Amino acid sequence: MEEQDNTAGKKLQHQTRAEAPGTKSWQSQAYTLGAISNFMSTFLTFPIYKVVFRQQIHAVALSEAVKQLWHEGPQYFYRGIYPPLLSKTLQGTLLFGTYDSLLCFLSPVGPHSLGQRWTAGLMSGVVEAVALSPFERVQNVLQDARKQACFPSTFSILKEFNSYGLWGRLSLGYYRGFWPVLVRN
Repeated sequence: MEEQDNTAGKKLQHQTRAEAPGTKSWQSQAYTLGAISNFMSTFLTFPIYKVVFRQQIHAVALSEAVKQLWHEGPQYFYRGIYPPLLSKTLQGTLLFGTYDSLLCFLSPVGPHSLGQRWTAGLMSGVVEAVALSPFERVQNVLQDARKQACFPSTFSILKEFNSYGLWGRLSLGYYRGFWPVLVRN
């Protein structure tokens, strides 16, 4: 009896993914849920990560990091949120969506093997690293208080990076630190 129920579940999964009439070949729900999840997570946890970043960069205690942010004022509390908000929303979209799409591409018909799941995950991580490293780079420059005078806004950083030649834009600008990001993903 259990074997019959399991077979019915696999048949239903196959039907909903590969044979359902009128459905698209990619799963838009995975992209949407990834975007919403990461947007909310980033918005709610940004203040915590800003304090952590301050502690790491300035080698100060928690109370000192909070005091630094307090003295800068509320107008700077969410300074630098746009790049991570955009980045993390895109990250969730790409990771969830491309993983699901690649998994369906690798095995359109029912159950996915461990190797297919690993391959889809690896490829999804590579896509994310290439697409989102520039956002992470801009975020890190914005969060460094020592660079506040030199780079008061996202636009000023982009202007600086775009002033470099092509190789400089890649190696010194947008993709500095790319290889560790790729390995992390």
